[in-house]
Amino acid sequence: MLRERDNGEIKVNLRSKTYVDVAGVASRFSGGGHAKAAGFTARGTLGEVICRLLEDIIPVIDDENCKNSIY
Repeated sequence: MLRERDNGEIKVNLRSKTYVDVAGVASRFSGGGHAKAAGFTARGTLGEVICRLLEDIIPVIDDENCKNSIY
C-alpha cells in the first residue's frame, strides 16, 4: 500500500504471504520491519516511488529459486 502524505512524502507498507522478504526490500529504502511486514517513507512523486520500488521487488520475485514456491 502506498499513501501520499500532506508533506510530500510517500508512506509505503509492504506485506508478503509467500517467500518475498519485504524487510529486505524496505531496508534498501532505509526502512524496516519483518520478513512478512515492513515499510518505509520515501520522497518523490508517487510514480517515481513506484518505479524505484518495482526495480527492487521484481528481481526478488523473478529469482529462479523462488518461482517454484509459488507456481
